[in-house]
Amino acid sequence: MDSKQSARLAGLVEAFGADPACWPPEERGLAALVDSIDLTEAREIDAILAHAGRPRIDPAKRTAALSRIMAAAPVGRAFASPRPARVWSAWAPAATALAASFAFGIYLGSAGLVDNLIPSLSVGQDTAMLQDIDVTGVSDLSDLIEGGSS
Repeated sequence: MDSKQSARLAGLVEAFGADPACWPPEERGLAALVDSIDLTEAREIDAILAHAGRPRIDPAKRTAALSRIMAAAPVGRAFASPRPARVWSAWAPAATALAASFAFGIYLGSAGLVDNLIPSLSVGQDTAMLQDIDVTGVSDLSDLIEGGSS
């Protein structure tokens, strides 16, 4: 018996019990393999369930419960109303196109494929570059800690 048959047999025993007569008709062909596995626990569970029987329901209580359920049900609506259309469905194509163009732009910029299309800027001494400006204030803090003043 291969592992696939073994797993299928274990699933059948777990779902329908150890008795192959309780299995679906198309699965009863695996009954010949039942002797190859240990069914002690499954047979004990089957015996307990056989003694338990079906619960007995008082017909008057059943009728009363069904009457309460039917009385509480909304009148005139046999089926649930369909769900309303999703609100985002109107703008989803535009958002998808925007996200795709954003991702494509990041790819082109990071790969350097558009560098020759952007005119190069001549940076002189009168041009301030971002790395020349201390925007974080870290150097001021380090000067203050070291005892200097800024």
